[in-house]
Amino acid sequence: MKRAMTFIIIGCFMLLSAGALFFFNEVSSYRAAEESMKILSGLESDMLSDTAGMADEDDGTMATRLVDGINIVGVISVPSVGIEVPVAADWSYANLKKSACRYSGTAKGGRLIILAHNYSRHFGNLKNVEKNAEVQFMDVNGNLYTYMITDTEILGKYELDRLTASESDLTLFTCTYGGQKRIVVRCMKNSH
Repeated sequence: MKRAMTFIIIGCFMLLSAGALFFFNEVSSYRAAEESMKILSGLESDMLSDTAGMADEDDGTMATRLVDGINIVGVISVPSVGIEVPVAADWSYANLKKSACRYSGTAKGGRLIILAHNYSRHFGNLKNVEKNAEVQFMDVNGNLYTYMITDTEILGKYELDRLTASESDLTLFTCTYGGQKRIVVRCMKNSH
């Protein structure tokens, strides 16, 4: 009898812990969506003021605009799965809470790699993309780059060196829900 009660108590504790973790993840996702929308709104206002961001993509940097304390390089969108997220110039854990982040590369020079959390309003739907779907990246100067998804793959948590080994023009990646794997989407620039 005592043993059964111990298992019941442990089971209840595990259910409560799972519920608390789910609630924490949902709150984090909601806050990230709110921050992203605030950045997108600020970026749109700044771009309408027609002041160009300056940078030289030949040296690996991209034009940026400071919005809500973050240097933004553009907006990534995957219309088929409802993704539209601002992209910070550099990745950090603080930036990832509000936006996607540039990991390396440039839009003009190619081999642009962008990461984001798997929040539902960030790259959470990346797992649902299909081959040949369109991906768009608009830089802060209003230049639109369009890509086509050519491949998706799952990498191990520590296989980040394989991200840069690809010749893809654009790579998007995020974690799986438990964080043990990486969902990677490879894209090539459209020729039109």
